[in-house]
Amino acid sequence: MNAVASQLAKMTEALPKEISSTAWAFAKVSYDGAIYHTIGKIAESKISQCDAQSLSNLVWVFATVLICPQPLILSISQAAFQCLHTFGAQELANTVWAFTRLLFIERSLCDAISQMCISKIESFVSQRT
Repeated sequence: MNAVASQLAKMTEALPKEISSTAWAFAKVSYDGAIYHTIGKIAESKISQCDAQSLSNLVWVFATVLICPQPLILSISQAAFQCLHTFGAQELANTVWAFTRLLFIERSLCDAISQMCISKIESFVSQRT
């Protein structure tokens, strides 16, 4: 893992989806380390290029590892607010969960997400069978 982590600084040319997917993979295997600082810096520089899935994945990553880089989380929330209409049920659910876990509450974003969830209520499905 350390060899991979040291290569992350070279990801400045990566697409936002590649960055969020890489971050997601590290969080999924419970990797612990300074890697998230590097990912956060790279991701922050590409926030304006992120789609709903990338934004949702990024905030999920940091919530999963309980790291809250405030500038990045604020940038994600602002970008999410701007493109919230493109979020599907999964992105909405993951984003709400992540912001809640990070104790990040921005009233206008919460209100907008609530309205979007209500409008897409039929799209939500239980993960339990």
